[in-house]
Amino acid sequence: TNKKGEIFATCVTNSYDGNFASLAEYKITGNNPNTVVMKFSKKGDLVWSSNIAGWGRSEFDSVAATPDGGWVVGGTMSIIKRANGSFSKCYGSTDGYIVRFTPDGEVYWAHNLGGTDADTVEDIIVTDKGIVVTGTTKSTNCDFAELISSGNLDGYIMVLDNSGKMVFANLF
Repeated sequence: TNKKGEIFATCVTNSYDGNFASLAEYKITGNNPNTVVMKFSKKGDLVWSSNIAGWGRSEFDSVAATPDGGWVVGGTMSIIKRANGSFSKCYGSTDGYIVRFTPDGEVYWAHNLGGTDADTVEDIIVTDKGIVVTGTTKSTNCDFAELISSGNLDGYIMVLDNSGKMVFANLF
């Protein structure tokens, strides 16, 4: 919740009808769940909803309120490269992904995190210094190119500024 008591929630769905009819255009062979992001009033009434969907699998389960009344969500995506040109060249089998929403539910910015191997976003914390992101990575390039990998799978901590630009990252 935020200071006003508003509630922000995400869920993963395989549904493509009813409340989730807007996801139908992303349905491809197989069942690829997509994430729905929702804002509720402090009384529990739906204020707005949006979907984070692409041609692949998305699971966003980290949520944090921003000081301006907006929200940041993070999770993991696997995108079929041929179908979506809005992501950087640093695709992996999975990518960490962060989306910052305005208080009205508009996307302020969205970024994938990681490199050309498997990457996740596990948690997000908003501080007065920026957005702290934790996750795992098998990548040794792109966002993690200057860092020393300690093995097959590393944990990471990353700090983003309010515009989503990386300020700091470290592998563990």
